[in-house]
Amino acid sequence: MKITIDYIAQANAAAGTNSETCTVADNCSLLELLATAAEKRGAALANLVFCPDGKIRPSILIAINNDLIFIRNPPSLNNGDVVALMPPMSGG
Repeated sequence: MKITIDYIAQANAAAGTNSETCTVADNCSLLELLATAAEKRGAALANLVFCPDGKIRPSILIAINNDLIFIRNPPSLNNGDVVALMPPMSGG
């Protein structure tokens, strides 16, 4: 199936792109999708998205088809979904 990942703010800089479409297995989980993207895009994205123990950072916001999700209980992915990664914002 094909899933689009939109990289917002620091995720854009870490990934080196604002969006990409990934072809993944039909039963691909969100964790697997993000691990594949991090492997492809490099350490900057991996460090932004994942904790040292391999879990998704609780501070990152993730939306699937414009709906924010709970990382502890992510929904299944479906062909054509759009996953948006939004790191925490700061500034003044």
